[in-house]
Amino acid sequence: MRIAALLPLLLAACSSLVPSTLMRLQALDPLTADPSGIELALVLPDGLRPQPQGARLEFKADRAGHSVAETFVLEPRPAPSLPEAKGVVMAFGLSRADAARMRAAQSAVAAWPQDGQSHGSLGVALDACLTGGPLPPTAEGGVLIKLEQEHGFQPLVRPTPITALIGAEAMAGLRPCGNPALP
Repeated sequence: MRIAALLPLLLAACSSLVPSTLMRLQALDPLTADPSGIELALVLPDGLRPQPQGARLEFKADRAGHSVAETFVLEPRPAPSLPEAKGVVMAFGLSRADAARMRAAQSAVAAWPQDGQSHGSLGVALDACLTGGPLPPTAEGGVLIKLEQEHGFQPLVRPTPITALIGAEAMAGLRPCGNPALP
C-alpha cells in the first residue's frame, strides 16, 4: 500500500498542522535546499511500519520546456527522543549518494536557460504495512521534519488518527508485511 505523505497528508490533517513549522516548510526552496539537511521523523502506531525501502523523497522541477523528476529512497536514521510519543518513532533521510544526486538535479535545473521561472516541489511517499492485525480506530500518527542539519526536528503534524491522515480507503488497503519491517 502506497501512502503518499506530505501534501495530501497535510491537506487531510489541516487541523493537526503546526503553523510555525508549516511556515518554515513553505519558505523552503526545493531548488536550492541542502538535501543532506532534510530529514523526516514519523510517529507510527504499534503495528504499522514502513516496508523496507518504502520511504521515498520525490523531487520535481519544471520551467518552460524543461522538467526533471527524481525519486530517492530514504534510509533509516537515528530517531529523535520523543518520550511523550505514543507509538514508534522512526527517522529517515537521504544517503550521501542520493544527497549528491539531488544536488546534481538542482544544479541541472539552475543551468537551464533563464527563459521563465522554475518551479520545484518535494514530496514524501511511504509504503506501509501491518505487523499484526488491523489497527484500532484510535491509532494515531504524527510527523516531524528537520530542514537543516544544525536544527532539530520540528513537529509538522500533531498526533492525529491514522484514518484522518491517510484516509479510510488507504487504511482498508493496508496489508500484512510480507518482508521484515524496519526496526
